[in-house]
Amino acid sequence: MTMNFKALGIYLMGSTALAATGTMSFTAPAFAQAASTPAPAPAPAPAPVAQADQIQSITIVGSQRLEPDTVRAYMRLRVGQNWSQVAGDQALKELYATELFADVSIRNNSGAVVVEVRENPVVNRIILEGNKRIKNDKIEPEIKLAPRQIY
Repeated sequence: MTMNFKALGIYLMGSTALAATGTMSFTAPAFAQAASTPAPAPAPAPAPVAQADQIQSITIVGSQRLEPDTVRAYMRLRVGQNWSQVAGDQALKELYATELFADVSIRNNSGAVVVEVRENPVVNRIILEGNKRIKNDKIEPEIKLAPRQIY
């Protein structure tokens, strides 16, 4: 195989001198011929990064007095958003901040978010018994709870 390197601007050192001008040609050794074969196929593109799970549904489990829509309203999680652990943690904080729940857990099952709640008990009534020295009128203002409030 004969190659003309002057057109490429490449100068090769011969066995005795450096050719600086003129046309230079030589026969390429066999291992150089492998370069004329087609280049190997490019490496496949890396697989796309898996997107976060998109929230398909939000199910509320364990609410007794509160409607599931009310519990959903206390959270910023919405159907169609991408699920992240940060969003789940924020929803936990928002639910605990209401002080309506004794326990809350949130789990994501491939887009089906399940919010499990245990509501705080409600005070039905307050009865004072056994007080002989202090009247009820003096004790009742000191009690922070009232009937129908969440304990």
